[in-house]
Amino acid sequence: MARGRWQHWVAATSVLAALAVVAVTLLGLWRYANHDRAEVVDQPVVVYTSNAACTMMRQTVHRLVPASDATVQQRVRAIRAQNEAVELMLQQIRRVGLDRVNNDLPMPAWLSDWESLVKAREAYAAALAKRAARPLSLKVPLDEEGQSIVSRMNDVGLDCSVPAELLSN
Repeated sequence: MARGRWQHWVAATSVLAALAVVAVTLLGLWRYANHDRAEVVDQPVVVYTSNAACTMMRQTVHRLVPASDATVQQRVRAIRAQNEAVELMLQQIRRVGLDRVNNDLPMPAWLSDWESLVKAREAYAAALAKRAARPLSLKVPLDEEGQSIVSRMNDVGLDCSVPAELLSN
């Protein structure tokens, strides 16, 4: 009889251990599935708002490309108008709430990268206006590793790649 109880106890303990392993595994999977992935934007309202605002920005930027024979002043005005389109996009995104935007881990850096690009473009426009001739090139900001910020701007899970028109002279 003692042997029967022992076998029953071992079987019950084994079942409880297996259930505990399954519960811990499921809890781990649940937590992983619901955590904020630092490399991608994953809050639906932030994704939707960003994609919609970006689509409008890209259309505006494309429409504002100066003609190839544009004067220096026309180019400067086009650069600044395109920058305004980017700034409008950033304002629209921030309207979802700074808590939401700042808590979606890649967003603060992504927004900062866009701001850096606008500043670089404004510096280019100012230099262009002063010299009344085109400087050598637009200096696209670099990340901490010395790479163009454009790569990481395009790699956050949004449908919002940097328009080529913002990177050309």
